[in-house]
Amino acid sequence: DPNTGYKKPGNRWENYIHEMVEIKENIPIKQASIAYCSVPQCYFFGKYENISRGTIDFPMEYYELNKSSINYIMKYHWHMDWEFIRVNTGRFNITLNEKALCLNSGDILIIPGGILHGGLPENEMEYECIVLHSSIIYNNNRMIKDIVKKSITYAVKLERKTNGELCRIADFLFDSAKEKCYGY
Repeated sequence: DPNTGYKKPGNRWENYIHEMVEIKENIPIKQASIAYCSVPQCYFFGKYENISRGTIDFPMEYYELNKSSINYIMKYHWHMDWEFIRVNTGRFNITLNEKALCLNSGDILIIPGGILHGGLPENEMEYECIVLHSSIIYNNNRMIKDIVKKSITYAVKLERKTNGELCRIADFLFDSAKEKCYGY
């Protein structure tokens, strides 16, 4: 897509962008076929966050961030994990692949893997993040993986007034992670 820089099904970026991701993720390398990417390669790969999260059996991390947190200001980075952000108070100005987005108190953002993102909280803003490996979402099920990839190719902002039910599901995910409920 020329506006977002994301590949369309079956298409690939040129200048070795897909190949570099494939090498990093141990995926068989394929030929490039499309040339949409406005972020320079050296910058993009320099922001790769290579962190093992959680455990091998449950690769997920929960973060609760406020003004006193070390990672309160979200540095520009990307990873192949999915990230869920819930704004509890205040406003969060976030950039997703060079596109600005403002999250308000109560908003939830779902960021699929591979999106360059970073954010600047306003005032005394508080927020939570859940970062999890795609295997938790896909659960090694090809059908679910295909459906999710076709449905969510870019970050999704959930606002309570228009996405109430989805927000309640996301709230359950955040509350369970925070409380470390049975099965966490």
